[in-house]
Amino acid sequence: MQLVASVLVALVTAILTANLAISRFKRERVWEKQAESYSRILHGIESAARHSEGYILNYYQQGDPDQASSENHENMDSLLKKRKKAELDLQELHARYHFFLSKNTRGILDRFHRGVAWEAWEDGSEVAEKDLDHLKALKRDIETEAELAVDASPSNTWAICRLLFRRCDSKLLPLTKKLEQKLQIKF
Repeated sequence: MQLVASVLVALVTAILTANLAISRFKRERVWEKQAESYSRILHGIESAARHSEGYILNYYQQGDPDQASSENHENMDSLLKKRKKAELDLQELHARYHFFLSKNTRGILDRFHRGVAWEAWEDGSEVAEKDLDHLKALKRDIETEAELAVDASPSNTWAICRLLFRRCDSKLLPLTKKLEQKLQIKF
């Protein structure tokens, strides 16, 4: 009978331990994917902002747009194409990591994709400056969401174990003090 009880306890312990380990592994994988998704999205936003800044800088360096050299026009076109590619990359990341992003983050990215129209960039630096301001605000919002989503707080299992330990400790402490007094030994 004692053997059956020992085997039963070992079996239950093994099943419980395995389930907890699998659950923790899944949570860690989701956390890693969330961290990766936010990191890549922030990198994409920074890339888009760099191209917008380059466009603005190049615009002011060229002076009168009608008298700009063909090399400068090519440089502006290149920056515009890179900026468009950065936005397309962000849209791809948004789609790829959709399930790992919070609802607020998805809303923020949707707002970004409805941002500045590219046809308006031909009007000059004002649109590029608005785009850059838009990107900076977007980055702040995404960073705030990332901090909330990728919170590294202790797991629920750890919190439950800590709570149980404290309760057991609070119940056992008076008993050990009484035993200590009766036996006159120190624990």
